Amino acid sequence: MSPPLASLPSYTPSVTARAATPAGRARRYVPALDGLRGVAALAVVCFHFGRAEVPGMGARIVGAATQFGWTGVELFFVLSGFLITGILLDTRGDRAYLRTFYQRRALRILPLYLLFVWVMVYLIAPRAGAPSDALVARQWWLWTYLANVDIAQHGWYTGVGGPAAHLWSLSIEEQYYLAFPLLVLWLPSAWLARAVVALIAASVVGRAVLALTGHPARMGYVLTFTRLDGLGLGALLAIQARREDGLNHVVHAARVALGLAAATVLALVARTGRFSYADWEILHLGVPAVSIGFAALLTLIVAPAGVPRLRGVFEHASLRYLGVISYSLYIWHPLVGTALRRAGLSQQTLYAKLPSGVLAVVVVMVAQAAVAIVVASVSYRCIERPFLALKERSADRAPRTATELPVP
Repeated sequence: MSPPLASLPSYTPSVTARAATPAGRARRYVPALDGLRGVAALAVVCFHFGRAEVPGMGARIVGAATQFGWTGVELFFVLSGFLITGILLDTRGDRAYLRTFYQRRALRILPLYLLFVWVMVYLIAPRAGAPSDALVARQWWLWTYLANVDIAQHGWYTGVGGPAAHLWSLSIEEQYYLAFPLLVLWLPSAWLARAVVALIAASVVGRAVLALTGHPARMGYVLTFTRLDGLGLGALLAIQARREDGLNHVVHAARVALGLAAATVLALVARTGRFSYADWEILHLGVPAVSIGFAALLTLIVAPAGVPRLRGVFEHASLRYLGVISYSLYIWHPLVGTALRRAGLSQQTLYAKLPSGVLAVVVVMVAQAAVAIVVASVSYRCIERPFLALKERSADRAPRTATELPVP
């Protein structure tokens, strides 16, 4: 199983077009945010299913293109930081602020996560043998949301970094949101913004220190204190969105930032010949550029003075649906891919029957993605939705969804 997967946002689309914050401010539903989440999920799926394993120029081109999909991680982090910080800001005046947040977070994240870990530890690993034996031996890293720490220590393909490698990013989010609500509670918005900037700077410095001290790039990619760029930038946008001038105030800066971020990524690709999270240069320059670019993209989609045509692209029904099922898709798709490969659906098998390698890569990728979407749809309906209903009933005063924003 290939390593990096995206950390999926923690709230689903609204069931109503409008709601009200505890302060009584009207809120508007932004469908494009679901579509943006769907694009991030699709990018991650293609990253894992589109790696070329057969010869041919076309196959290599498709494989190289899909390998940018790991950046979907940063898009999810930016979205998560924006949406969940907004919820925290809107509810921090509540007496049950912390209890409500953690209760709703648990109902959203834990049921599906714990089910997956149970399936891996008690159903899959005992039948798979090595390296799954190491997963069973170190399973407590999974149950305690510390998979990223185990991967940092032992690598992608040993211990929990094998069959359950994709849980690293969920671990980062849960560790972050264990403490971040306290900052939102204790600090006024101006000081909170400064604290978030300090966290982002600490991530940049942390990666530099790890690189200078000879640590592998893997550690700079999976440890929480080195991956706060996206979460922090999303949080800053949430703070700005709740100021009087809102996100319209930063639309021009977002346009410039998006162009500069794209230019930086292209320059890095031209220099290194690839855009890999396994390179320290990409972690130092590429990850900040991607995070800034996605934060700018989110601004141009959400701000009333943004880009309506761009917003319309992400409002497409298919992308929004992928956003709805994105958490289930994230959790189950590596297991689906493994099962299909063991059933005989592989690029090598099809390459012997098809006229070109590129067809083998595309057919396998599309087939695996289609099955994963079906499985995710069933999982969402049967597992997620019942707990989502409990979550909505658990706190009447909490915002119903992360895809609702204050009306400017």
